[in-house]
Amino acid sequence: MVMEATSMDLKVISGKDLKAFNFFQKLTLYALVLIVSDDPQKELDKKEKQQQRTPTDRDEDGDGSNPEWNHEMRFDLELISSHDYENLFVLFELRHEGLVFGDKTIGEVRVPLKDLIQEPNNGVVRFVTYEVRTIDGKPNGSLKFSYRVNGKGSGAYTYSSQFPETNMNITGYSFLEAINHPRSNIPIWKSEAHRLDSAILRWIHH
Repeated sequence: MVMEATSMDLKVISGKDLKAFNFFQKLTLYALVLIVSDDPQKELDKKEKQQQRTPTDRDEDGDGSNPEWNHEMRFDLELISSHDYENLFVLFELRHEGLVFGDKTIGEVRVPLKDLIQEPNNGVVRFVTYEVRTIDGKPNGSLKFSYRVNGKGSGAYTYSSQFPETNMNITGYSFLEAINHPRSNIPIWKSEAHRLDSAILRWIHH
């Protein structure tokens, strides 16, 4: 039986190899996260977008290119239940916090919402890494986050301020090999389990 997704817990973990290009030298980055629609006829209102942000990472010793946030947020999927999930994306905007010239967006990640909620399973946390793209489509490092989808009729799970570490260690997936998503053209990463299966098959045939 397929559960009805009611909410999604998301943790923005870290960025890697992010570049500032010519805007500035040292990065102080935060991630702005919201739900958006690519259908101009079905724009989301402010309440439906549920915009949230991480704290700003201030790397005192490095150049700020590998920020760590480990910031948790929750999205209420019942607020957007009237929309077609085919047109909805979770948008991550990575921004430099500028004191003089204002905040600058150095890249973004768009993840089709249906890819995240197609198999709701309470308590199961999945880890994923996506390539960050600049506004003009150039690669700019990567973003790592974890997520968990909650649904009706799926057991007595109660949200807490932290993801349970046991679930994250046991059920999380390390995504390594890139494949292109047909709609977003942003690489999504295959699981370590898939790599292990392939290695076992090669060993058997040898």
